[in-house]
Amino acid sequence: MGIHSLLPVLKPICFERHISEFRHGRAGVDGYSWLHKGAASCAVELCTGGETAAERARGCRRYVEYFMLRVRMLRHYQVEPVVVFDGGRVPAKERTEQDRRRSRDKHLALGRRELARGNLAAAEAFLQRAVDVTPHMALEVIRELRKAGVAYCVAPYEADAQLAYLSRHELVDVIITEDSDLVVYRAKRIFFKMDRYGYGELFEYRNLGAINEPNLLTFTPEMLMWMCVLAGCDFFEGVPGVGVRRAHQLVFRHRRLERIFHAIRTNPKLSAPPDLEDGVRRAVLAFTCHWVYDPTRVQLLHLDKPPAHVSAAELEAAIGAPLSDADAAAIAAARLCPLTREPLGQETEMWGEATVTEPTTAAQPSPSHRSLVRRGGREFWARVAKTVATKRVLAMQSGPSDAPGDASSRLAVGRARGGKVDADAGTAWPPVRPDDTITKQPRQTSPAFNNSHSRDGTSPPPSDRDDSCTARTADAEDHARGAASAATSDDLQLSLVTQASSPDVIALATPPPKLGRPSRWSKRAAASREQCGPSPGNHSPTPPVDSQRYARTPQ
Repeated sequence: MGIHSLLPVLKPICFERHISEFRHGRAGVDGYSWLHKGAASCAVELCTGGETAAERARGCRRYVEYFMLRVRMLRHYQVEPVVVFDGGRVPAKERTEQDRRRSRDKHLALGRRELARGNLAAAEAFLQRAVDVTPHMALEVIRELRKAGVAYCVAPYEADAQLAYLSRHELVDVIITEDSDLVVYRAKRIFFKMDRYGYGELFEYRNLGAINEPNLLTFTPEMLMWMCVLAGCDFFEGVPGVGVRRAHQLVFRHRRLERIFHAIRTNPKLSAPPDLEDGVRRAVLAFTCHWVYDPTRVQLLHLDKPPAHVSAAELEAAIGAPLSDADAAAIAAARLCPLTREPLGQETEMWGEATVTEPTTAAQPSPSHRSLVRRGGREFWARVAKTVATKRVLAMQSGPSDAPGDASSRLAVGRARGGKVDADAGTAWPPVRPDDTITKQPRQTSPAFNNSHSRDGTSPPPSDRDDSCTARTADAEDHARGAASAATSDDLQLSLVTQASSPDVIALATPPPKLGRPSRWSKRAAASREQCGPSPGNHSPTPPVDSQRYARTPQ
């Protein structure tokens, strides 16, 4: 599907993004792209389930569930999907359709052979390549989209041209697809390879000039289209031995179709197909003058205006016969089959004026935590962070309610800092963290470095130490009482810091740590010291030196 080997060339300007960046916007979805992915999960049932395509489409529902799961994911991130399905067959794509049909028949025969042998794994691998997405499968998905109130459209011919028209006229903000043909159709923003969590690669057409290898800075849209057609696409199989980079060299050097054809014909290393000129011109018409449906004016028109020198017969041989506006509207609403023109039933029109301008969003149930984690986890962790932050703010504002004197203390701190104070609740705004208003007890230090001891390591008398702590605590309490006009409780285990400029920290007298029973290892160490004497590590006095033994002998 798409242009051969074009996505690796576009890799430098495709950036990983999440679909939530298009919140409150519309996303055009290539419906057959999701149908192909969903059909791979039930390929055995779709290939062997019934006699007709309609029976097989109704007999299996897993591809419908896959499709609607993606739709619900987009709506979860507040992105309204606009699903576009393929319509009639394009004459320029007939050769590609024949090749694909032969490949499907070949793999279907191989899958049935392996299924008869009992090799289910090999049969499933072959049948995944043999499954054909039919309009009956699209109709089953459309019925679910109608129930959910999701906007959809069946294109007159190719869904890629219809999506490009919606993107050019800003009816959608981004296009979700796996087909690189939309780059040639000049869609503004394309979201490639989106997974079930909403992550994908975002391509923007305006960034094409930033590609250096090959250099596309001086390329016009027509030159880019010629390069992609020569490399191979759905409308033209391409020139053997010519990829994207060789086609870029031909277009960059010659810059005209006649000169490019002459260079290919005269090059002995290239084998030009017999219908080179006609095939390239037919593909160019299919990319530029494709039939599309305008939902705002309810009429059929061309994607770009056809050239004056192109006849109606040549145009019809490339893009198909024109339709009446009534038939185009009926096909877009899935009331007519795009292939046989047979009625599919009177259904509600989904592409009215109100649907395009104001998409209806169905009410979705609140997702569970598990479903949120499966869809990417962003919303789940955002909710967790919000809950934790709310609890922290409430804890900082309210504080412990069982401790007496908290309201007056918060009132005092709020006035001291110049914040707004609620007199009824006793809460300061902006909220103050508990660490700013409460100083915890200091860590127990050695006696030589404790503030309550002298510098020489000796402790002052107990009466002096108790008087100093009592005096400093009384001064702090008097300051808080004067600022808040309320008495603080003497039962507080932590002290309030009410003077931000004071360098002293209120330290409450704490009881000495409790000493446990000596362990057996300490008993063994004490017994060893008694037997062997003090070790050098215990700072024992140095034994005297025998001066006569180490005396220096005369020469």
